[in-house]
Amino acid sequence: MIGYIKKVLHSSRIMGIRQYWWNFLVNGFLMSYIVPIGFRRFMLNCMGANVKGAVHGHCTILTSKLQLAEGSFINRNCFIDNNAMITIGRNCSIGYNVILVTANHSIGHSDKRGGVNNPLPIEIQDGCWIGANSTILPGAIIEKGCVIAAGSVVKGICTSNRLYVGVPAKEIRQLD
Repeated sequence: MIGYIKKVLHSSRIMGIRQYWWNFLVNGFLMSYIVPIGFRRFMLNCMGANVKGAVHGHCTILTSKLQLAEGSFINRNCFIDNNAMITIGRNCSIGYNVILVTANHSIGHSDKRGGVNNPLPIEIQDGCWIGANSTILPGAIIEKGCVIAAGSVVKGICTSNRLYVGVPAKEIRQLD
């Protein structure tokens, strides 16, 4: 009986209904500008996220697989997908319109090139600054104190205390 209940709760139909209500409540109501940041934080934590920093309005958050440490903030219009854990350390600044994507697909047959989903987590360590309109791809690790310039695309590991710029993001120089 328990196995049957678990099977039903994890069926694609039920998961679709859960995602619908998540989008309605979080992305429809909580992310509106009329909701204070403190209440938004409280509600996200009640729904399973671990948010100690600030999430500004009009973000699209598709998951509770989000950890945001103290002193950090996510600016307006950011997109956070729902496939794997996204961890953001202390005192991080996530700029306007940043995209954090954990979905990663294998290359399938010619009938359907987007193959099996193999999500990879994203880790942004303490003190980082992610510039506006940047995209952080699956499996990225941005080490302590990095600056990612606006419009950059990050894949892989960014070594600590360095400036990264471009598509794909390349190290420009070391920071003090």
